[in-house]
Amino acid sequence: MSVTLDPTVVRELSERVGEQYESRSEAVEDLLKTAFSADEREHEYEERITELEREVERLNRERRQLLEQREENQELVRFAESQRELAEYERERQKRGVFTRFVWWLRGQPD
Repeated sequence: MSVTLDPTVVRELSERVGEQYESRSEAVEDLLKTAFSADEREHEYEERITELEREVERLNRERRQLLEQREENQELVRFAESQRELAEYERERQKRGVFTRFVWWLRGQPD
């Protein structure tokens, strides 16, 4: 195979020969392997990023659902407390005699 390279690239390769490589061919081969490996890692990282983004979306949905559920639970607690207070009020009212309830009916019940 024959490849034509820019003179500055040839100069860079020539500088690396002797330092790290035996020949320019070896340098080109190693640099191509490194580039291919980097492309593979980039693809793996992109897949991992996509997986993590999906996980973040899932966790956000779960968090929103938990917040909604907590709000519903708080509403139920408030309702239960108001019902308990109403039942307590009614029990206290029923304890009073007929005359007292009649007076309350005429004048209004005190707080």
